[in-house]
Amino acid sequence: MAFRIGIIESTAANRRRGVVPTRKHHRLTPTTLSTGSKANERMEITVKSINVKRIGLTTALSLLVGIAPVGSAFATSPTNTSAVARGVGYVNTRQGSDGKIAGFAGVSDWAAIAYEAAGTDPATVIAPGGASLVDYLQANPPAAGAPATDYERDILAITAAGLDPYLFGGTNYVSALVALHTGGQIGSATAVNDDFFGVLALVAAHVSNTDSALTDALSFTLAHQHADGGFSYSTDAATGSDVDDTAATLMALHSADAAGLTVDAQSISNAKAYLLSTKNADGGFPYDPNTPIALGGPVSNVASTSWAVMALNALGDGSSADNKNARTFLRSQQQTDGSFPYTAPGAGDTSNTANAVTALSCGFFCQHVYDRPLPEGDVLGEDISPSPSVSPSPSPSPEASPSPDPSASPQVGAVLGASTGPGSGSTSNGSLLPVTGVTANQLTLLLAGIVSLAAATVAYVRTRRHKIAQVVRENSPEDIT
Repeated sequence: MAFRIGIIESTAANRRRGVVPTRKHHRLTPTTLSTGSKANERMEITVKSINVKRIGLTTALSLLVGIAPVGSAFATSPTNTSAVARGVGYVNTRQGSDGKIAGFAGVSDWAAIAYEAAGTDPATVIAPGGASLVDYLQANPPAAGAPATDYERDILAITAAGLDPYLFGGTNYVSALVALHTGGQIGSATAVNDDFFGVLALVAAHVSNTDSALTDALSFTLAHQHADGGFSYSTDAATGSDVDDTAATLMALHSADAAGLTVDAQSISNAKAYLLSTKNADGGFPYDPNTPIALGGPVSNVASTSWAVMALNALGDGSSADNKNARTFLRSQQQTDGSFPYTAPGAGDTSNTANAVTALSCGFFCQHVYDRPLPEGDVLGEDISPSPSVSPSPSPSPEASPSPDPSASPQVGAVLGASTGPGSGSTSNGSLLPVTGVTANQLTLLLAGIVSLAAATVAYVRTRRHKIAQVVRENSPEDIT
């Protein structure tokens, strides 16, 4: 019996820096522990976001371990593994002495995400006699006046590498992004892509669920869903839906849902339906299914197919026929040098190769959430530390941070109860079982102990360590293709 494990743990970068997460609040991205048998039966244990200040004990336990027989969405086959290895090999050859990956603007960020999805620490991607990929990213923050999408892409790369978006190369990327929040949205008032990528970046940076930049970006995105269920990069409805922006939005809605924000399930369902309606007979996806024949028609391409696969990965559809067929299309486009072009035949490039590697590695955007303590006093983060214990030498108590609205409705995709006040002795609004005489701090400590015990148990069967929410991938006969 093969075990595939994904848990939150200290990243290699944190260990190198001597920093171990000390948060009492464990926010876990959905990860899986699946077992395979010759009969292809699997049991998946999904760990979801847990915050004991917001939910009751029984609800927290139900979120900690939820069991359902499903197909493994986070496994790779030997054919995928070979394609990924060849793709990574090609990207390696495109690294300059300064650590930069050559290609279109921003490709170094996409490459960092791809390396992480493939199981390689971007900090170890070093040009011969030169700098690492992380060195390059640290030395090259967005220029003054850069658009929001530059910060958003960087934050996704930084958090994928397990590093600190609040202080990366001397720059607070999160504050810089939030500073572009105005008029109920992020960045340009005529663009939607800087809002759904804003959701991805702010969730990855682990800002508070009540932060207005995050909630406004989510609301603005949902307000611009088209009648066909899809999304566009623009607020102009005349631009029509497209595969790329719909796929990215699906990843954003998934990340917001997993983080505990209110996301309408029907919006996700409609967007997914649109996405799947665009697939071609060859298994791939076009950018725009309505492209006129005179302009080439709705031809499948690597970029759109990669993002579509990532969206399906995020939604847990890694073993679906649509995902398998799309991955088969991607592999058919790979060139002899390991690269992927926009469409074959054609010369490959690092941007399309990075996206294909992420997709074939069962990765997606915002697969990783920053897990170290947030900056002290930073209004973007939640202060979820327990109250200080009494000591002989009095010390000032930290200021209390705003608590989530206890009347907030349960979130889609998780059985959530409303927050429980310290010492209240009961839960409210949807908690499965009242807990009397127990304080929030006691619940926090108890749950922390349970999480630690679970981590120790799965560590026994762990075959190799990965970074945040990374899955151990094993090439077994029953793996998906």
